[in-house]
Amino acid sequence: EAALRASPEAIDALEAIHRRIVALHAAGDYPGAVQVNSQFHLELCRMSEGPILLELVEGLWVRTGPTLWHADAARAPRWRPGPHEDLIAALRARDPDAARAAMRIDVDRWLRGYLAYAADTETHDAAPPPATPATPAPPRSG
Repeated sequence: EAALRASPEAIDALEAIHRRIVALHAAGDYPGAVQVNSQFHLELCRMSEGPILLELVEGLWVRTGPTLWHADAARAPRWRPGPHEDLIAALRARDPDAARAAMRIDVDRWLRGYLAYAADTETHDAAPPPATPATPAPPRSG
């Protein structure tokens, strides 16, 4: 809905947030870029003027923020701005289908990165297998 409701000023503000993400990323400040990325997505929810969506997304960030931060920070060097740029262009064109497509790509990329991070974390954090009791040596004869 943001594509139909957002004012040009709101889109400009979203684009400014996106530029901050790009600048932080280029400077190697991945934690900062991840934090500003959350601002980008929350602002997009505000632009949609859907209070329930905003409440759900804010709740998701609050509940999963630390894990999301680690997952995003782990893949941050590979982040590409294309979906955000496509989304901003769709908002300016008032094209909700293109905006949804850009968001779908952005969320799908994040989800794939998150799942890879979770699988890697599971592998590294897994407890070692239990030790098997040593079999005593047979008694020596003779």
